[in-house]
Amino acid sequence: MEPTINQTPVIESKGHGALIGSIIIVLLLVVGGAYYFMSSAKEAKERREQMENITPEEDSVATTLSVQSTDDEITSIANDIEATDFSTLDEGIE
Repeated sequence: MEPTINQTPVIESKGHGALIGSIIIVLLLVVGGAYYFMSSAKEAKERREQMENITPEEDSVATTLSVQSTDDEITSIANDIEATDFSTLDEGIE
């Protein structure tokens, strides 16, 4: 029998390219996410400012409808129907 020689395992040094590539990809994702978040926040702020500057206009139709009778008698209902202007009912629909 031949004597066995203890051999120490040779550890091969692997490159760190995959690790560095992964770190770069993660950093790019973080920077892209921060940019997206900041641009979304800026747009939301602009929309909020625009909404604050909008003043509601008085609607003549709504004003006319608010002066209708609250009585539930048939004659009152008929009078309200005859007083209602239906000519602008389809206004704004194209």
